[in-house]
Amino acid sequence: MHALILLATGLLTQVPAARLEWPLDAQVLVADGGVEYAQAPQRLEALHELERATLTGCLLPTSAGLVQLELDLLRLPEPAQAPLVALDGAAARASERRFSAFVGRVAGEQDSNLFLALSESGLRGWIERAGGRIELDTRPGPDGSWSDWRALALDGNSSAGRLVGAPWSCATPAPPTSPALPAPSASPSASAPGGGALFATGPLVCKLALETDYQYFQHFNDLGAAEDYARSLTSAVSSRLWAQSQIVLELSYLGLYSTSSDPWSVPDTGGDMLGEFTTAWQNQIPGGAHLGHFISGGLYFGGVAYVDVLCNTWWGFGVSTGITGSTPFPVNPSWLTWDFFVLAHELGHQFGSWHTHDYCPAVDSCSSGPCVTQVACSDQGTIMSYCHTCGAGMANITTWFHPTTAQIIRQEAEASCLPPYSCTGCACPWPSLSFVTPFFVAPYSPTPQVVTVSGCHFDELEEVRVDGVALPTSAWQPATDTSLSFAMPLVSKTGPVDLELISDWGTQLAQIWVIPSAQPVLGFTFVNPDLHLWLSSMDPQYTLGGAAGDLAYLVGSFSGLPTEIPGVVSLGIGNQLSNLYIVHAKVLGASAWTSQVLPLDATLAGSNLFFQGAVLRNGTLPLLSTQVVNGFVVF
Repeated sequence: MHALILLATGLLTQVPAARLEWPLDAQVLVADGGVEYAQAPQRLEALHELERATLTGCLLPTSAGLVQLELDLLRLPEPAQAPLVALDGAAARASERRFSAFVGRVAGEQDSNLFLALSESGLRGWIERAGGRIELDTRPGPDGSWSDWRALALDGNSSAGRLVGAPWSCATPAPPTSPALPAPSASPSASAPGGGALFATGPLVCKLALETDYQYFQHFNDLGAAEDYARSLTSAVSSRLWAQSQIVLELSYLGLYSTSSDPWSVPDTGGDMLGEFTTAWQNQIPGGAHLGHFISGGLYFGGVAYVDVLCNTWWGFGVSTGITGSTPFPVNPSWLTWDFFVLAHELGHQFGSWHTHDYCPAVDSCSSGPCVTQVACSDQGTIMSYCHTCGAGMANITTWFHPTTAQIIRQEAEASCLPPYSCTGCACPWPSLSFVTPFFVAPYSPTPQVVTVSGCHFDELEEVRVDGVALPTSAWQPATDTSLSFAMPLVSKTGPVDLELISDWGTQLAQIWVIPSAQPVLGFTFVNPDLHLWLSSMDPQYTLGGAAGDLAYLVGSFSGLPTEIPGVVSLGIGNQLSNLYIVHAKVLGASAWTSQVLPLDATLAGSNLFFQGAVLRNGTLPLLSTQVVNGFVVF
């Protein structure tokens, strides 16, 4: 499941949803089951004005035929200022064009998601459901005018939507300040805890400067449409960075060229293009941007970008090619997805992520890598993967970053110069989470580890799950609409553990990191917690927590005097080995804890027993020990 993290800071204001009829009128069916629509100007104008909307009567194509859907929309966080647009090298001016971008879901379908970009020249985006992806594109009207644009929708699983064998190459040259590729023995995710909403700071904003070439303009032959498409593309990438890493991607500058005399020679290779672009913009990225990127309408080799170059004015550059915008439908109706993918992929490198097959262990095996011994294709490829190079092409790719790469992107952003995103007055129309604290917990603690979640509209939550297990409702009832707390339960593993907040709006997903403590700990669960010093015949449970692979012992004694054997063990009970007995011994599994029933019998009645945990870690003496727990046995 994927998070829709829609609010993170600022004033929480609930915006009522307006119900609005689908702002497009279906005209004709086209090849491959697609639908062509004409504009409904009044409804489009109304949608521009809304922060939150429910679109009704949306007639859309699917692999099973035409369906009518309701779409719940929320406006995507917007840049503080309109982008600066420079035409043919002239001084840049602030854009005056109307533009809105929305995220959301299909009503009643929790695992669905959508992105829609509405501009003066079209409605573009996608709607992802369990049965596949519906893609929306735009083309000029019958007279070639973009003011009379037509929208087109196609089921992404159709043959026209696959883009099988799309040309692709992605290079990641290292600038002098770029880090080395992660060593095969190291997992990059180990140094990037967090994900979902687990952020040390609030939402951040990254300003992006986009440069284009004349070939890009030729796909539109209209400056307004070329600008609108660049903004749509940037917002599409921003929708994923916002949902997964709480980063707003703000288009601060756009360069357009309406004649063939642009300053770019369109070299034969992407590396040459990146070199030319870097030389021209080095140490002078326009628009106060944190990254510079070139989207070319020519070439078709894929992309190239420097890695981990946020806020680096000397090397903060990348290139994406084969950007085609709106093309004759339905020849390539998935090009919006391709354009989105290549730009998001290369920007992912600039933010600090490598390819998914470059990590150890590999995130996927769609291409060879330092820890990939055999290529195995997947139809669940993510943005930083090469899974689209397998047989089904773009049908193998989702529109999401893998959680590992999303975490790395967020980690690098927090370590960079990116400023906070100001979200005062942001709408919060459905349950959304912003912060989880603490996000490091131990596998087991004898005292409850209380986790607090901040966000909004928690009164609408139906269920809270940790590690896939639903908590009792009484365990998480929110104290306020914006905060809830619960005692961290024992979970099945160490490392990242899913925290899911479930409502009619879908699932908000974050992660809590379970990190073994240096010392093991021991605790008891009693039938009557008020009599916790009494060990009764009701078979109390003990829990011993350590690290995965520890050989863990529960040791008992009738003596509370310490036992010291230098180099072997230091216990607080027993006073000598002959006064100790082993109750249980077990190798701790991935959960790094064991819970057992404490065996008691009538012969122990009236005894005062002392217990302590001891673990052999990494096969090395001395034993590590826990605190001492003691109780009086009654029957």
